[in-house]
Amino acid sequence: MKKMILAAALFFSATVFAETIKIGASSSLSTAGIYIAQERGYFKKEGLQTEIIVLNNSTAQMTTLLAKNELHVGAGNLIAGLFNAYAAGEKFKIVADKGHVSDKNQYIWLAVRKDLIDSKKVSSVADLKGLKIGLPSIEGSSQQIALESILKSGNLTNKDVKLVKVGYSEMKMAFQQKEIDAAVQLEPFLQDMVESEVGVKFKSVNEFRPNQQSAILIYSEKFAADKKNAQKFMKAYLKGVKDYNKALANKEEWLKLAPVVNKYAKLDGEKSWGKMEPVGLKDNGSMNIDSIKADFEWYKANGFIKGEVNPDQVVDTSFLPKK
Repeated sequence: MKKMILAAALFFSATVFAETIKIGASSSLSTAGIYIAQERGYFKKEGLQTEIIVLNNSTAQMTTLLAKNELHVGAGNLIAGLFNAYAAGEKFKIVADKGHVSDKNQYIWLAVRKDLIDSKKVSSVADLKGLKIGLPSIEGSSQQIALESILKSGNLTNKDVKLVKVGYSEMKMAFQQKEIDAAVQLEPFLQDMVESEVGVKFKSVNEFRPNQQSAILIYSEKFAADKKNAQKFMKAYLKGVKDYNKALANKEEWLKLAPVVNKYAKLDGEKSWGKMEPVGLKDNGSMNIDSIKADFEWYKANGFIKGEVNPDQVVDTSFLPKK
């Protein structure tokens, strides 16, 4: 009898999610925790079969796919569209940190074309007036909020510049072809632009929007309902995040991560890794809820929120490790 009970216990402990967990992810450095967990087998050790699907305009694409349960997990930017989709009945959950800025983690900058800096056409924020500025989303995003905060220092608003929707991976080419003059860019693409001498880091987002929660991990309604496997996923993800944070203090370990992340980011080379600005990722996955709420109020004040919803309905911290 004891053997039968033990066998049953082992069977149920090995029970896995009935299907491959599909993860929609941006190719940015802020997705490092997921990439590391995947490449080092942490999801597999939790009995989870996972597949990463890299999406250029990550969050906008993710929203519909999460609602249809064609994605189980999303890893992208905080945008107004998430709250609008929730208000429309798409009941996914924002569950963990996937990227924030801080004094030590200035991985998002307003970059300006190098030729504009060299010619002194742009030497101050006020000089941005009338120029074309690239953003991954212009329908309400954390980067859009950050840009307006920067522009305010030069007595400008987003209405004083021309906003152009450009994916992070496309911004370098847009600079080279002079299709845009500046862009809110993040790592690893930011340093690649600097190394290629097409862009210059002009203003750090953290200087104007301190500790902004810029990216998040999202669970679909179906996956969130499977508490056991959703928590297993979180455990593996945070193990990848911890590896990332440990590597920041060790140059050799940091450089070992280059091919892991570059497998998905697909940069031309890895020469920029040694100078890259680190993304902020919390070991325990905790989010800056105040930042999320402040950004939500900006979306609402600027007409980007279309339905009845509030951040408390969308954010769910129950999957994070207990304190």
